[in-house]
This record gives sequence, structure tokens and C-alpha cells, in this order.
Amino acid sequence: MAPRTANVVTPQAVAVHDLGTQKSSGIVTPIHRNKHSHHANMTAKQARQAIVSAAKDGYLRCVQQLLRKTGPSVLRGSTLLHVAAEHNQVSVALFVMQFISPNAVNADGSTPAHLAARKGHTQVLSALLRDPFLDITKRDRYGYTFKQLLCAPLFDAVLKWDNAKIKDLLNVGADPDTEAGGVVGGALVRELRVTTARQLARALGRDQQTAPMFGLNNAPKPRISGVSSKLDQSSTPRGRSAALHQLPMGSLRLQVAPSEVAAGGQDVYQTNDSSPGYVCVLNYGAFQYRPDLHLGGSEADAHNLATVFNKMGYTGHTHFSLTADQTRHELTRLRDMQEVRQASCLVFVISSHGTSRQQFLTSDMQLLHTQWVLDLFKDSQCPHLKDKPKVFLWDLCHGQYRENHIQNIQGYAAPQHGRLDEPLRDVVCVHSSSGGFTNYTFTRDGTPFTKALCRTLAHHAHHKDLDELYRALLAEYRKAAPGVVPTFTNIGFSKRFFFNPRPEANA
Repeated sequence: MAPRTANVVTPQAVAVHDLGTQKSSGIVTPIHRNKHSHHANMTAKQARQAIVSAAKDGYLRCVQQLLRKTGPSVLRGSTLLHVAAEHNQVSVALFVMQFISPNAVNADGSTPAHLAARKGHTQVLSALLRDPFLDITKRDRYGYTFKQLLCAPLFDAVLKWDNAKIKDLLNVGADPDTEAGGVVGGALVRELRVTTARQLARALGRDQQTAPMFGLNNAPKPRISGVSSKLDQSSTPRGRSAALHQLPMGSLRLQVAPSEVAAGGQDVYQTNDSSPGYVCVLNYGAFQYRPDLHLGGSEADAHNLATVFNKMGYTGHTHFSLTADQTRHELTRLRDMQEVRQASCLVFVISSHGTSRQQFLTSDMQLLHTQWVLDLFKDSQCPHLKDKPKVFLWDLCHGQYRENHIQNIQGYAAPQHGRLDEPLRDVVCVHSSSGGFTNYTFTRDGTPFTKALCRTLAHHAHHKDLDELYRALLAEYRKAAPGVVPTFTNIGFSKRFFFNPRPEANA
């Protein structure tokens, strides 16, 4: 299924968006004229205060005019889209979504959808759900997705027996069988001993009345669904996983030089000797219906990587030929693993076919965007890795297939650039090539990039920081793949980073 294209909403189109009120069409009534007028004479601070007030009140025309003066970044720890969502101002939300990502978070790690869900604002949630770039898996600081937060208004609607509200909430993703947990409280709920909206309806004697609604939930299907049911599941390569220490020794037979003294200082990311780092290898070597795309040397790469990182004292797992759904599951599960929480750094090695649009292929012939993987590890989504280095190594083979032969999984479209969003921090990406030309193919004993990476780590990780290691990698890589240049991208990587292989790891 091809991804939905973004609906570009112009200010002119939003200005005449009819929601049945004067405010939604951008008309400022006389009673509010003094409150949101005289824009030209306002100071910058007054303009910021005025645009927030206008967004709360739903005066679109004022927001449009003031935005020229303030720009979209007008609040500390929040955005105008949060304001519009919290106050259910649909027209304002549609307008500012041109400039602000629906995945932007406030100081509490909440997206606009979280704020709207807490208050049961189904109108603005419907608008947010129409944005193809909305990440419905995003969690707030307490670990809740917006759908989980819909439990509270759904409980309230069932208690009040508001049929229309129940239907609206179901339509934006409320699940009557979701465990409410800490989202819903109150003496009535405790006395009835219920944890889901369906149980509440049953306890109130309304289960027969709710059955048609709860049994026919019209909530939108998650846009991160896996392989279509029409496909023959038996033809999909079966994904498997293994801990690094469980894999056979790699063919390179490298000895890793240990660090005698761990590097330190205020300008260095600190390493914990007991848990120096966690490594996640995502290795895609077999592909559904496409034996011609089989990457024969991918397992050799995985074994060499496992051997080197084991000898460095790192822990982790290698995952072979996962589907898109399995990839999502493993990455979201990884974020909450105790082993990852305790690690000093996180290292990813992703190996597959790739495209010039920075996408990679999973075993069920779906394309995932590299940015989607990075976004999973933003500070708000992975707070226990905040201020810790995250290194992404992309070994993607370009040019072996025509990109239009491959479907984009719904919900994994390339992100829309230019919108205000939460920034990435403490991230470095190294790509095996610039992607502007046909890259090398996999050979039986692996790829030049991974072999050069393993040799570089084994020989230099004990005394060189990441910048120096990249230069050493270039020299090593040049021997095996002349003319192919890897790229190094720093994304908020603010300190020096040393892998610091443990001395006892080679014992």
C-alpha cells in the first residue's frame, strides 16, 4: 500500500474552513477586537502572548497575521499546535500543522494528540490523525500513548451514557478493552472494580446497549500494520534473533586491543565499565518473493560484528530478516530493556538494501525510513538514554533493484521537512556510501564496509575517539572499496566518544 500524501493546507483554505462558528472562519468579533488587534505596534513579547491567546480562543485570522511576526517557535517547552489541540481549536490546528510537526513534544513529553486525548477532544484528534506523519506510538513521560489516554474520556462517556461521545471516541482510536491503569481513578471505579470501559458498561448494566458500539469499533487501523493478509505468510522469510555471544565466531579472527585507561573529562561521554554499551544489529538478508535480492554475505557480517563487540565487552542482540512489524516491535521493546537502560551507549548496525531516499528494505518487501528509526530514540521517547551517545551505522546496498518495485508500508513515509519538531540529540550516523550512485554488492564473506568497520574497531577503538575512528575507517575502507566514500553525520553529538573496550573482555 502506498503511503498517503500530505494534505497541504494553505492559509487561504484554512481561513474559510467552515466549522459552523465565526471563530473557525477567522472572523474576529468586536468583543475580541481589542484583545487580538494592533499587531504592527506590538513588541515581540506582546506578539507571542497575543498569538497564544488567539490560538486558545480559536481566532485563526489573528494567528495567521501574528505568525508572520512571531514565527512558529513562540513557546518554551510547548508549541502552538499543543495550544490548539488542548483547546480543541481545529482550524488553528490545521493551519499551524503546516509549520509544526504533530510529533512535537512539550516539556512533559506530550504531543498535541496526548493533550487532546486527555480532554476527549475528538474533533482536533481527527484532524491530527489525518496527518500521514503522525506517530501514533509516541509515549508521554509516563509511558502512555494518546490512545491509552482516551480511556479517561471514554470512561466518563460511559458513566454519563453519552452515546454520541462514545462513538466519537471510538472513531479516533479509543479501545474499550484497554486497561486503564493509572489513567482512570475515582471511588466509583474502585468500588466497581473495573479496569476497562467494557467492564464499566457491564457493571452499570449497559453491556447490551454498548455491544453494537464496542463490538464494531470503527477506530482507524494502525498505520504501522505489517504484511497484508492477502500475502502468503509462508513465503515470508522467518525472522530470528540471537544474543551476540550466541553467534558463531566471525571469519576475520580479529584480536581487540583493550583500553588501559578509560577516557574521561567534561568533554567526554562517560562509559560505565560494568555496562559499556548495547549493540543492536538488524540484518536483512532474505526477502519475500525476491530470491534475486538475497544478500549472501549478510550473516558473515553479523558474525564478524558479534565477535568484535563481544571482545570489546559489549552486550546486545542480532536480528535476522525481520518483517516491518517485527522490526517495529523489537525496536520499541528494546527502548524499555533493563540492559539498555544501564548501558553507557547504544550502537545500531543496520544492513540491507537501501534507496536514495534514505529508506531500507525489510524481509516482507516494505521500506522503512531511516528517520523513523532515529525518531524512536529521541529524548522524550527514550529518557533513560538522554545525554548518552547513540551511534547508527547504516550498511545499505544501493542499486540492485528498481525502487518502484517495492511498496512503502503505510505510515512509514519520509518525514515532512521544515516543520518544527523535537530535535535529535547525541546521535551520530555513518552511512556506507553517499547514496548518489550504485553501491557495492554483498559478497559471500560480507561487505567491504562491515569488514573495514570490524578491523577499525579491533585495532583502534582502545585509544581513538569516534572522530578519529571515522578517519581510520576511511583509510581501511579505501583499500577494499576504492571510490566509495562513507558519510559521517553529527546530530547533536556534543562530546568526544570512546568505545573503551574492557581489558577483561579478551581474557
